Amino acid sequence: MNDSTLVVSNEYQIFPSKYVYLVPNFNGEYHGRVARIELDLKGKKRPRPARFLEFSDYETPNGIGPYDGQVNVIDMSTLDLVFKGFYGGFTAFSKATFVNETYLVPAADDPKYSTTEWRVALKAQYTPSTTHSGFGSPAELERDVEYLYLVPFYNGTIYASKVLRVLALTFASTTPIVETLDVGSLDKSLKGFGSSFSDGSFGYLVPRENESGLFGKLVRFRIDNFTTASVEVLNLTAIDPRYVGFSSAFTYGAYAYMVPFRRPLVGDELTMNLREFPVSSSGLVVRVDLSTFRVAGSLDLAGVHPDLCGFSGAVTVTHFAYFIPYMRVKEPDSQELNPYSGLVGRVDLRDFSSVQYLNLTAIDSGLRGFMKGFAYRQYVFLVPHRSSFYDPMGPAQSGKVARIDTRDFSLNGVSFLDLTAALRSQVPDFADTDLRGFNGGVVSGKYGFFVPYFNGATFSGKVCRINLDKFDEVQTLDLTQLDSKLRGFADGILSRVEETLEANLFDEFQIRLGTTDPYDYHY
Repeated sequence: MNDSTLVVSNEYQIFPSKYVYLVPNFNGEYHGRVARIELDLKGKKRPRPARFLEFSDYETPNGIGPYDGQVNVIDMSTLDLVFKGFYGGFTAFSKATFVNETYLVPAADDPKYSTTEWRVALKAQYTPSTTHSGFGSPAELERDVEYLYLVPFYNGTIYASKVLRVLALTFASTTPIVETLDVGSLDKSLKGFGSSFSDGSFGYLVPRENESGLFGKLVRFRIDNFTTASVEVLNLTAIDPRYVGFSSAFTYGAYAYMVPFRRPLVGDELTMNLREFPVSSSGLVVRVDLSTFRVAGSLDLAGVHPDLCGFSGAVTVTHFAYFIPYMRVKEPDSQELNPYSGLVGRVDLRDFSSVQYLNLTAIDSGLRGFMKGFAYRQYVFLVPHRSSFYDPMGPAQSGKVARIDTRDFSLNGVSFLDLTAALRSQVPDFADTDLRGFNGGVVSGKYGFFVPYFNGATFSGKVCRINLDKFDEVQTLDLTQLDSKLRGFADGILSRVEETLEANLFDEFQIRLGTTDPYDYHY
């Protein structure tokens, strides 16, 4: 031990996110209502306190409506009718200009006299004070601020090409600052992106499909230069025509990995009826070196198992990537053939060749058809979406969250929670059968949040939160109690701002034992 190398890590603090943004997609029609939800509320003080950290206002119908001010909304379609039907996005930091103004206010002890105060205001929304003091214009300074980026996909009329970004500081203001970048002005085929991600100084748009079919042009732009001058394009199909139709992407080290979803039709597939000749999805993972913006290899998971294809996303834990099963074939050839997959693929990213897989349906036949996922501690959580093409007994949409212990990648390491059957940690506590058909999820603190889409009967606005440590403690926040059109979202995006929250989302919420104060909160 005396000759071993001592490695000392710098201290760091993990900040839970204060906000999650829900990406608008379809609520019966394509819509552009971006919802921002505050995650760190303590709840209302009352004589009989809750036993859990509350996510909703217990005084609303069924105790699941939002608090006043908990949810803010921007309807992007009021800015431009084409701004709707988004599929994903990300948050990132860039510079913004502020002004440092000094101004006069009446003195507290004698209003006849004035004292000097100062403020820092965003230049884009700055209005000089009527008592502005100093010489000329106030000094300017730059600060890093957070922007929310939204990815264009299909708005009901056209496949879209305009990337939107919102200055997060202004999200709740009457005049939010929204900018656009039209990548289609450089190349008309740059439209119909299914996902996005950021890495370093760049934002990336992941190609899926447009009116010409599946496409494979990966786009990136500089976050600090949100103009067409910073746009670069990597045409993946110029290398291999199969490099198209990706669902999402993730990064590990210097590389980005394109998650396979759809593949181009070949041979008889081009002419035969798809319901009689089901088309398998793609299993071809494409790796891109982000330092050179060049393709650095590929791996066909379907070569390991024919059903390792049609993934909705991937999650990384240590050096492994877990590919989330969604739809193994494009269409079933009958109602009896279930196109939704439960086969999780695991790839060792150190060699980008070692592949293992796990069939979740061996645990429960409903553990299939997931829409993205997330990691917490050593676990991977898969977000339930749809488990069958048709179910005569009820909705085909699923509410079964699968949890995989990555330290035991076997059936012994799999458990699941049926959100539709779980008693809620709210008043009243009855189970909510609407908690199904989600589109992605996020983690803040020890809580997982599931993004509502379609529950089998209606497009949903019910955000579900669970305690990931307990894999239980289900709570619901019904956005439709604020606005009946707040439903049908495509994904969730967390704020990255490091800030102290009102409630510690990592700690255990407790009622202090023996207290005589009915309004006392303890964290």
